[in-house]
Amino acid sequence: MNEKEMLVKQRDEINKRIRKLGLEAYYADVHRKTDNTKKVFAERLAKLCRSKKKLAIFLGVQGSVITRYTSGSHLPRLVHLIEIADYFNVSVDYLLGRTENEPVAMKECDGLLVDDDEIDEEEIVAEPELCESLLEDDYANNN
Repeated sequence: MNEKEMLVKQRDEINKRIRKLGLEAYYADVHRKTDNTKKVFAERLAKLCRSKKKLAIFLGVQGSVITRYTSGSHLPRLVHLIEIADYFNVSVDYLLGRTENEPVAMKECDGLLVDDDEIDEEEIVAEPELCESLLEDDYANNN
């Protein structure tokens, strides 16, 4: 089946659902699923995000955008969704509630997540410049 045939088949399946449910019921179903996704995303982002300001800087957006995400009023664009998942070292599926798998145990070092084995809390307290170094390394690796 070529791409055009697949798209036609998808369109036909959607049209069947619309005829079966009625247009209003179909859109209500779509909005219900979207609202639930926004809610789950907001809850999971709020759980992961300790500094909205640092996440906003990382994404290159204003803090109010992160507030909209954590309040559940908006979902991020795909590129930001992927960047958020990478920033917190979780999957996009986890952020959107498509899987219940919790992310691996991580620690936050001034907004940057690092593996538990990589660093311990005593090192962070004893060497505050270590956090700065990790952030600089992360920035260099992502740009």
